[in-house]
Order: sequence, then structure tokens, then C-alpha cells
Amino acid sequence: MSTYSSNTFNSSLYNSYRPTYPPEFFKYVMEYHNPGNTQPDVDQVHLDIGCGTGQAVIPLLSDFKHTIASDPSEVMIDIARERVLENKNQISKGSNSVEFLVSPAEDLSAIKDSSVDLVTAAECVHWLDHEKFLEESNRVLKSGGALAYWLYNESIFQGPEADIANKIYDKFIYQDGKYMQKYWEQPGKSRFRDFLISCNAELKRQSQDSIEFQNDGQVIEFIGDNNSGRDFKFYNTKIQIFNQSKLSNLKIKSDIVENKGDLQQDDKNFKFLIISKQMTLDDFMNFIKTHSALHTWYLNNPSVIKGSSDDLIEIMRNEFIEKCGWDNDKVIEIIWDSTCVFTKKI
Repeated sequence: MSTYSSNTFNSSLYNSYRPTYPPEFFKYVMEYHNPGNTQPDVDQVHLDIGCGTGQAVIPLLSDFKHTIASDPSEVMIDIARERVLENKNQISKGSNSVEFLVSPAEDLSAIKDSSVDLVTAAECVHWLDHEKFLEESNRVLKSGGALAYWLYNESIFQGPEADIANKIYDKFIYQDGKYMQKYWEQPGKSRFRDFLISCNAELKRQSQDSIEFQNDGQVIEFIGDNNSGRDFKFYNTKIQIFNQSKLSNLKIKSDIVENKGDLQQDDKNFKFLIISKQMTLDDFMNFIKTHSALHTWYLNNPSVIKGSSDDLIEIMRNEFIEKCGWDNDKVIEIIWDSTCVFTKKI
């Protein structure tokens, strides 16, 4: 994704205001990767693709002997390297060494075949060539190794002003051509909006078995036929989508949120990625400043002075203030939609 590689992109703002993943989610990743083993996998290797500022690297440092943090952006790698150095206490627990690799996810030629135990990809898969991403992940994984990829999708406001606030958000982010709508890089943003349907479909095609929790609350299972002639590359695939607007049973949503992502449905256990955060309106606007489309909007509107009345951020902020009755210090609650997928290499 070219914007995040630009020297004019504010990666420190990205690190400060983007949502973070809850600790219990990483425990679930490790439980899927190594079921029933509560001890750190200190002899194993973790590769994080599209590592960004290291939000999925640091929480897993103590669980692996060696970590490879890869990203196509040197700007992001620099921030990730600084953050890892700040977290040396976690590294020492697993005698962990960390390698930083400037590389796209579709070309991991610097990494040997069958050398990695866990591949993770957080908040980046929508920008990737899905077939090449799955092919390279499968190549570097050891047999039985796990691939986990996930993303938080849309920001959904909660509370009494939610309907108004969500309409304002949609207007500035996607609907109105004067603002960010036409500046999103495609097809990445469409894949983001559709919860990675195309990538998940390709993964299911390559999977010997899969289970998926659908937006309507139904569980869909697939068991492949080993005699079908298909070349299965993965197994034990789990696809879990948390789409607040399309869950037909609202009790399912409240149960998932209340139980921090845990849900039992049709005798199956699911673990959703639930990111809930209270933040001020000013912090939320700083989060919006990390959007790649806003960066491109500024490049295409060079006469606009940041912070002026013509600044998209200030126009959006003022609409929240006027229509929702908020001020910059108003504390608002956001729950993000999410997609999380887990699979293992045959």
C-alpha cells in the first residue's frame, strides 16, 4: 500500500491513535496455533506480515525464539524497530531475536521454505494479492504451522447519538465525492468493506475443511473430498466475522461483546475480535487523520491549510459538534466490526 511507504505519511500518529488488539485475542491466536500448550513456544519462529508499527509483533514476542517483522514500508519498519527496543523486557522472556525485513507479503523470498511456525497478518490483507499471499504463506510455513489474519473494519458509534454520528462518518469516509470517497486505493478498500470475502473464498477453496460463522448467525461447515482431485493446502480453517449491521439476532451481538468475543453456537465455539474503545472526539479525529485516503485528499488539495475551515478534518469535526451536540472533549464509544481467519498448513 503505497501511501504508508510515503515519507510524508505520519506513522507516529498511526501508532498513537489506531485501535489496539485486546490481550485475550492473542491468547486465542496462540491457543489455535498450539492447542493446550500454556508454555511459550520458545523454539519456534513467528513471521508477522505487514507489521506496520508492530501492533501484532510485540504481544507475541515472548512466545517465540525468533520473530520476523516484515513490511513494504521502511517508514513503518522504523517505528516498529523503535517500539520493539522499548519492549526489551518481553523479548528476554523468550530469549527472542527480532529480524526486520522490508518486503511485500507477496514476495517472501528472503525466508526459507517450511521455516516458520506461525504467520500473522493484521490489518493488511485487503491490500494484498490474495493468491500470492496465500501461496507465500503456505510456502514458508512448516507442516502444521498456522496462518492467522485479521482486521478491524468499520468504526461503529454506540450510544444515543449513534445513528447521526454513523451517518456523518459514512458521508465523509465513503459517500460524498468531495471528501475521501474517491481517494481510497482500490480494490483494497472494497475488500476491506466486504470483510475479505474474496480472500476467504480463495482460502476455503484451498482448505480441506472449514467452518464459518455468517452474518445472519448461521454456522456453515465444509468438509472436502480427498478423492476429488483438488490440491488442498490448508485445513482446520475458521472464519469469524463480526458485522454489527447484519447480525439478524441482536442478542448475538450483545452476547459477543459482553463475553469479550466468546460465543457458543450450534455446539461450536467461536472467538471474535472485539475492539471497543472510549475516546474523546478529538482523539477520534486524530484516528481519522491516519486514513490513507485523507493523506491522498491533502495531496490533491494542496491549497488547503491543515486546521483551517477548509480542512476536511475540521469540516467533519464541526459536523459532529453541530449535529450531535458534542465538543472536542466529549467521550464517545466505538465498537469496530472485524474479520478474523485462522488456518493450518497441511
